[in-house]
Amino acid sequence: MLAGDSAGGCLAFSLALKVRDDKMPLPAAIIGLSPWLDLECTGDSAWKLEKEDPMLKNGFGSIYANHYAPNMDLKNPYLSPYYCDPKGLPPIYIQVSNSELVLSDSTRFEEKAKAAGVEIEVEIWHKMLHVWQAFGPILPEAMKAINKIGHFIEDKIR
Repeated sequence: MLAGDSAGGCLAFSLALKVRDDKMPLPAAIIGLSPWLDLECTGDSAWKLEKEDPMLKNGFGSIYANHYAPNMDLKNPYLSPYYCDPKGLPPIYIQVSNSELVLSDSTRFEEKAKAAGVEIEVEIWHKMLHVWQAFGPILPEAMKAINKIGHFIEDKIR
């Protein structure tokens, strides 16, 4: 499995693309928790949900993307997996909230993946914080999300 949250989700998807393109054995699946898949932040949630997202603010993308990949083409699929051809990727499971600036990264990627014949499930949670799964012991919804991730993993490694 490859898994990551937020920018780590971007890295997990980028690594899966590189593994696929280099014709190496693919992981059983990819898991993204509130993944940031478009470093250019071109999805509408990046500006529509600013008042809803208590963790990220408009403009977060340009600041962090410039630190991560200065003077690089942010449409390079290895930097922004949203811009990839997802054909041939392993099954994908994404959890994201309807109040996150990165919501449209997941929903737009889901459309592309389905069109390419990739098995993908994007589960949209209601009014959760960015990467709420990290609050496992103190947030009941985080424990529910973690349990769902566990069931997904069990299903894919059988």
